[in-house]
Amino acid sequence: MGMRVLGMLMVAASWCSSVQAELTPVTRQMLDQEVIPAYQRGQSIRMVERLSVLVSRMNRTQVAELDTYLLMKNLPTSGTLLVKARLAAAHHGLTKELPRASALETLLILESIKLESDNQVTQSQDLIHKSDEIEHTFPAFEQALWDIHVTENEIRNAFSACEYAGVLQRAARRVNRKQLSEEQAALLDKDYQQEQLNLSNAARQLKEKKLELRVHRMNLACRQLQESSVLRERIFAAYYADLDGALLQAVYQTADPSNFVRDMLRETTAEEINEKLSQAREADAALVEKTRLFFTGLHWWLRGRYGQGPEGLGLLKSAAALQTPAGQFGLYMPVETPRPTDPMEFQSVPEVARRHHYIWMYEYRRITPQFARSDVSRTKGENRVKEVIKLRRFY
Repeated sequence: MGMRVLGMLMVAASWCSSVQAELTPVTRQMLDQEVIPAYQRGQSIRMVERLSVLVSRMNRTQVAELDTYLLMKNLPTSGTLLVKARLAAAHHGLTKELPRASALETLLILESIKLESDNQVTQSQDLIHKSDEIEHTFPAFEQALWDIHVTENEIRNAFSACEYAGVLQRAARRVNRKQLSEEQAALLDKDYQQEQLNLSNAARQLKEKKLELRVHRMNLACRQLQESSVLRERIFAAYYADLDGALLQAVYQTADPSNFVRDMLRETTAEEINEKLSQAREADAALVEKTRLFFTGLHWWLRGRYGQGPEGLGLLKSAAALQTPAGQFGLYMPVETPRPTDPMEFQSVPEVARRHHYIWMYEYRRITPQFARSDVSRTKGENRVKEVIKLRRFY
């Protein structure tokens, strides 16, 4: 995150001249009362309508001040906000309702897409190197695999953004290039298909690293099932041996190991995976079945409690959920899984921690949701204040 924020600051600075231009009170009011709340509520169209108008009336120096103001509030730059909102609208088939991007907005979005693509490629390489050095313990494997899962989703989003960059480039063909700097003209001419190839290569490397981690974890789980008598260790061992073994078995049934780049995957065979999976399931069949049911239930419980939908202030899924199974699955999940809170104690809670409770309270106007980095919601008829923590999420 530190490198990403630094990159955003560098982008903001690149637009800025030596003369600083303060944002007007009207602009600040528009940001605080319209743009930022719309972004935090997931109202993509409303956010684009407001921010696009602001950007179209600004010069480069004013946009730099705008980005600095957003970063001071721990928010992404204007280019990042616009590209995320426009992609979210496109995902739900609402692009016709968006205002056309101005020349300056197009350049901001293209710069943001390029920066995010480069960041994801670099982040994936750093993550692979970090994963090469982890301890061979279940918690370390779980964290490494989760980090890769989050990064894979962010790479997928960056890939879609590069597709959108091509759409913007085609729409900007009529821009008067005589008014552009060399750097801006280069953005309009950049080959975003190459960016997609770089992202695809990063995703392939992450996929192989994830498979390698699963091979290591399966080997550890099989050993502990055979050697450990501690129930807690055997529970995790039974679950991971069954889970990783089944996933690896499916991969090696269709993949040719010689096509892998990583040595361990090339040396592992389908027969070896099948043998270890059979041994693990036979070592304690009852425990394997119980852990399979328990952790599957835990997975869906976490989705139901902490998942945030794209509609209804995060409380609801999209309308696509009524039409396709895939539409029912997509949720925004927190990057760091929260610790469950005690409902009998008064303490800070993650946003949308109890979905149905909040929906009922909202319908009956007994709760007024506020949306900020650290939110406060007040319930009518009570003197207590409940603090709701906003979480960093990925789709």
